[in-house]
Amino acid sequence: MPFQGGEGGGGSRVDVPAARRRLPLTPSFFDVRAADGEVLRDLPARERYAVLARLVPEAHRVRRLAVE
Repeated sequence: MPFQGGEGGGGSRVDVPAARRRLPLTPSFFDVRAADGEVLRDLPARERYAVLARLVPEAHRVRRLAVE
């Protein structure tokens, strides 16, 4: 069976609000590869992190230590 065909035909049986209360998740971002329609993957890490800092609140960014 193709991957796309495995889930068809019904809604989720999971109680999503209850699952969120039991296991709250918080995203953490450590890099950005594209933003605002621009591919950033070839930029130096310092420049990509500056874009990430502009887009993602500090609480959701992985702390980093730049060693030069």
